[in-house]
Amino acid sequence: MPSYHKLLVIGLDGGTWDAFDPLIDRGYLPFLADLKKHSSYGTLCSTVPPFTMPAWSTFVTGRNPGNHGVFSFFQHSLEGYNLDNVGEFVNSRVLGPANLWNLLSSNHRKLIAINVPLTYPPQKVNGIMITGMLTPPDSENYTYPDNLKDQLDDYQIDLDNIRGKDRIQVDEDMDRNAMLSRLIDLVRIRRKTCLKLFTTNPYDFAMVVFTSTDRLFHYFWDLVTDDRDLLSEKYSKNEIIELRKKLNTYLLTLDNAIKDLAETAGRDTNIILMSDHGFGSSPSCLFNVNCWLKQQNLLFERSGGQDTLNPLSWIIRLGKSRFIRSITPELLEKKFKSAIKGKFEELIDWSRTKAYYEPLYLNIGGITINEYGKKSKGIVTRDQKELLLKEITEELLNIEDKAHGRKIVQKVMQREQLFRGKKASVFPDLVFFAQSEYSCSNSLVETEVVRDNPQPQRPGDHRVEGMYLVNGPNFKNDIKDLSINIADLAPTILFLLDIPLLDNFDGQIMKDLIDDNLISSRRPVMKPFDVRESAQGFLFDEKEDEALRERLKNLGYL
Repeated sequence: MPSYHKLLVIGLDGGTWDAFDPLIDRGYLPFLADLKKHSSYGTLCSTVPPFTMPAWSTFVTGRNPGNHGVFSFFQHSLEGYNLDNVGEFVNSRVLGPANLWNLLSSNHRKLIAINVPLTYPPQKVNGIMITGMLTPPDSENYTYPDNLKDQLDDYQIDLDNIRGKDRIQVDEDMDRNAMLSRLIDLVRIRRKTCLKLFTTNPYDFAMVVFTSTDRLFHYFWDLVTDDRDLLSEKYSKNEIIELRKKLNTYLLTLDNAIKDLAETAGRDTNIILMSDHGFGSSPSCLFNVNCWLKQQNLLFERSGGQDTLNPLSWIIRLGKSRFIRSITPELLEKKFKSAIKGKFEELIDWSRTKAYYEPLYLNIGGITINEYGKKSKGIVTRDQKELLLKEITEELLNIEDKAHGRKIVQKVMQREQLFRGKKASVFPDLVFFAQSEYSCSNSLVETEVVRDNPQPQRPGDHRVEGMYLVNGPNFKNDIKDLSINIADLAPTILFLLDIPLLDNFDGQIMKDLIDDNLISSRRPVMKPFDVRESAQGFLFDEKEDEALRERLKNLGYL
């Protein structure tokens, strides 16, 4: 008999009790409602930024982003200028060997991992793996073992290519009814695949991530939260009725999937239901950080006669034209942003620029000093840097949105306060947190520091506050509203499966949630961290890179 119980992890990407509790109160999600009554649950604090790639990377490694180095879809360098979403995509290899899949396998635990983001390319495991988000569309290399894909019927990873070559395109004409139908299909496909593999393959640890919840909250937050004012502005009464019916079908399908997975696992299995981050309403205002930096004489664009023949300079000039912007501002803004995307660096006068903006996510942004000796075109000395950081912090905290009578930035932290580890240096020198009403923009076209954005591209967007629920023979079932960190999951999973923990984990075993008898009888064993460098040796080919960018663009991420 093993010294541990099986463990099932169900990931609901973007899940939050802020959405699920009202849905439960309205009679949706009956199984989740009953499960919650007999479980411990609370808030799961995500990473900074609260974004899919760094969050799931922290889950898999038990380490903060300063240790694993992932904070966007792309890999970043210390010497370069990370001004936009460009560069090589991150992949499973950047996390190195000290990850959950490796630790489970090397300790002879059988595992099944399905649709966990950032698992492509699949690694050799003691069990089976189907990769998740950032798997290139049409890839033939998305399972371990390789022949596992031959057992998968009509399997899909994300929204595109659901039916032939038809794609979801994020714009005002998107058929949201059709999108809900596709999300329902995704849940059904995921459920069918899980039940097939969970019942035909022995396992100690099984996990699946439903990413459709993230897509649902992004594009249907107004519907999920029953915001009748917003809904009435966008849809007719009949359209709202049809969307609500489709939402009901989606929620029932998801609830049944959770029920079937839990019941198939059995009462003798520990269950963790979790998200990687939370959700809330999208910001209704834009904070144009580059515009503010220019006003502070910290950021300078290239200008003058030397650039009169540069088409990018003319794009910027046209983008700032009040006349042109008055004709069709939203369309032009998208066109200008698309035209200069990935070309920010050549538009900046680095001989005069002292600080620049690095996008992190939504209302969380970064300011990096153009430091001499660290940046390829740096001009700020180390002695000047500390004073400059202090001045920028004070000025950020004093920015006012006079139209709405409030401060924009609520908190500013230095990098070292947030991130620890050998990869922390790739993060911005300062990280600031704007109020939730503001989305930070890196536009060089915008001419106002702050403006209203009453119709954001997506009605819902990420928050730091995610969710979790635990149930099973090794968990207490009466702990309510206890907050944990996403980094706590990996050491807790290893402890429950009686596996030594790495001594460099940032997370802690969730002892307050675990049965006292197990805590008193099992002493955690610590194992030195293997200091080998992360195995970087993988790059997407040009076709895969292009297909991934198209998928992320169609989903509204790029």
